[in-house]
Amino acid sequence: MYESENKKFLDVAQEVMGEAHTPETITALAKHAAELVALRGSSAGAPDLVSIGTRISECLYLIKDAVVATAGDTLESRKEAAAMCFSFLAKAVEMPRSVARQYMRIAERFKDTDLDLSAMTVLDLLSRP
Repeated sequence: MYESENKKFLDVAQEVMGEAHTPETITALAKHAAELVALRGSSAGAPDLVSIGTRISECLYLIKDAVVATAGDTLESRKEAAAMCFSFLAKAVEMPRSVARQYMRIAERFKDTDLDLSAMTVLDLLSRP
């Protein structure tokens, strides 16, 4: 990863998080963004799609925990955290909300499965119950 790319991730994380951040949260979000870029640049086989979705979910949890710690655990603060997460993904790794949600759905369905995902396509993963 290039130094300028890491700085970009850190700057975007700081911008999106505003007052609801700690240095650890900013660093963790930047690390996840770098991992997302690396995973998306790979062959993007089905196991990688699960990893991408897992990283996105981890970003959401990091942001949610930071927002809830400062604003309290309310429905509004959780919605704000989700909006902040999708804003971060859009700015840092140029991933639209709809794409991020698809990755998250795939991860939710298949992260703990014993199925061989290597032969499956994205459509297979999204349409599978």
